[in-house]
Amino acid sequence: MQIFFKSKVLMAIGSSIIIALGLVLFFMYPVPSVPDSYVTRDSAIKQGDIAPNFTLNSYDGTTFALSEALKDGPVIVTFYRGNWCPICAQQLKLMESDLPKFKKLGAKLVAISAQVPAETVKTPLQFGLSFPILSDKGMKVTRLYGIEWAIPADKQEGFASWLGNSTGKSIADYQGKEEFILPIPATYVINREGYVVYAHVDENYKNRVNNNTLINVLKVIK
Repeated sequence: MQIFFKSKVLMAIGSSIIIALGLVLFFMYPVPSVPDSYVTRDSAIKQGDIAPNFTLNSYDGTTFALSEALKDGPVIVTFYRGNWCPICAQQLKLMESDLPKFKKLGAKLVAISAQVPAETVKTPLQFGLSFPILSDKGMKVTRLYGIEWAIPADKQEGFASWLGNSTGKSIADYQGKEEFILPIPATYVINREGYVVYAHVDENYKNRVNNNTLINVLKVIK
């Protein structure tokens, strides 16, 4: 009986030591988690949602289908406003610079705008991009993702004037019709199962996701 009791005590002590060591290791080496998403638009697709599938034409005449791309690994989908947007240009260039890091982590990158094909084809040449640039003329995919944004009526004249003075073109030249609706700058990381694991959607067009955040997401889901 005494031997049995001692065995039970030793087993209990051993279990306690194992649990304690486990807790120490957990706090010393916490399991990495996906960074928090940032979404200011209620209608937007969010983290945990199934990403709407789409098929669009790229600037080079090829077709990009999200469902097919996901067979090879995660996909980063970023929506930009147009060639005329300086902040969009800066973001796309920064993404190009980190493209090797995205690829090393098994991810593809694709950018979408509401521009007509004739303007879309200029984007990679204008900004030195090598990843697919897709034309969502009519904004079907933009609406699927719930990120269309209407320029307020009292701002439309000022925007049209700025665009004309900056580029010599109108919104109709870029998007195919005189409609003051733009995509909200948004970036999604979609895993191979088709779920959104990270979303950054900000109605303040000046705020864009940091590439390091995207890299951290990809490291977690790899």
